[in-house]
Amino acid sequence: IFDAKNRYIIPLYQRNYAWGKEQIEALIQDIYEAYAKNQKSNYYIGSLVVLRRHNGDYEVIDGQQRLTTLSLLTKILKITKTPVLYYESRPEVEEFFEEFYESNEATYKTMKPQTHYLREAVEYIKETKVLERGKEMPFEEWSEKIQDYLEDNVILVKTEIPEDTDVATYFEIMNNRGEQ
Repeated sequence: IFDAKNRYIIPLYQRNYAWGKEQIEALIQDIYEAYAKNQKSNYYIGSLVVLRRHNGDYEVIDGQQRLTTLSLLTKILKITKTPVLYYESRPEVEEFFEEFYESNEATYKTMKPQTHYLREAVEYIKETKVLERGKEMPFEEWSEKIQDYLEDNVILVKTEIPEDTDVATYFEIMNNRGEQ
């Protein structure tokens, strides 16, 4: 998914990133538990539904929240070095990701107020304490443990929908149960 050759476009009809502390902590805890259970087995984290555009980019239909969180996490853990996620018609988010990937994570804190939810997500990731046998493990410990596992064994299944799919209808069907 995070191969630099790929470009994932978050289209205008998608809502803004909305995951908070609870969802981010749950995702990280799930990854850590899979790692602790068997470091050599793959962990399927969900699906990413995309439509391949004529220029080769992938339009994200479903899975944007998870993809955005993983994009932040893989950058923080130094797994990815270039962004693969782009937001159509949201220049402030584009600017956030450009600066976030170019920086050592210090300058992104001065970015536009419209991206506060992305800056908060970065802080939530760094503040997450993973539970292991009833004890809390801080970021510095769990992040080092899962870095290789996340890169090599955590799998997000990418599903391409047919080119002639009515994307608006598909999106509505897939997302009528989520936050509007």
